[in-house]
Amino acid sequence: MQVKSNQGMLANYSTSMYNDIQKVGAVVSIGKVGKISADVIFALNLSVAPDTPIYIGKTNIDHMLSSHPDDYVKYGVYIREIIAAPEYVGQNPKDGSIEYVKEFQVDGEFVKVAVRVSTKGQHFARSIYVLNKQRVLNFIEKGTLKRLTEPT
Repeated sequence: MQVKSNQGMLANYSTSMYNDIQKVGAVVSIGKVGKISADVIFALNLSVAPDTPIYIGKTNIDHMLSSHPDDYVKYGVYIREIIAAPEYVGQNPKDGSIEYVKEFQVDGEFVKVAVRVSTKGQHFARSIYVLNKQRVLNFIEKGTLKRLTEPT
């Protein structure tokens, strides 16, 4: 399998390596990875019920691997944590996806998990990737990203 890395280069992954990469993300088949909390609903003025489940499936993981393989390998194990305890949330004006953002202090990187609604009305973790720090700070200043937790 060939996927594009963050540096824009194509990398070849054998089937066994691809399976190993998927294991790093801790989820391979459809399963619940979180829920939309009342805090997120309130902050973004969403029209969904509290505790609406968020799922992930193989096609979501395939998308993450093909679009941002390095970020998925590094942060895929944190998808549940990012959804459960984001520092910031936002809503993408183009597609309505819910953006969960967490800063990882060790590397100073802001990581986003984008959650989209399927045609059947289910919410799926669709993307995970590192955001440009200056862009995040601009979004925070403009109010596009809203703080949910206080810095530690």
